Amino acid sequence: MTEQLMQLKFKGLREYVHGTDMFNETLDWLSAEKGEIKDIDFALHRVATHQLKVILGDVPPEERPVAVCAFTSGGVRERAYLMETDVDITERYPKL
Repeated sequence: MTEQLMQLKFKGLREYVHGTDMFNETLDWLSAEKGEIKDIDFALHRVATHQLKVILGDVPPEERPVAVCAFTSGGVRERAYLMETDVDITERYPKL
């Protein structure tokens, strides 16, 4: 199992992580880890208010992922799970 703590920011005055940030950070990390990825299915399951870690591989069945990213790399179908941590988000993008 491979995992990475993400460094996400809040957008403006929001107090939750925006889905596009989750998606973009996940794809950046997966591309660095796996090279070319394709056939991407990204499903958000709930709101996150703390930093996420992305896990490549199996997660315990009692865990509730914030999002799941299914993808194909090297002809193999895989999944990455975004799990909420207790690490606070301390940065924000400027309000536009």
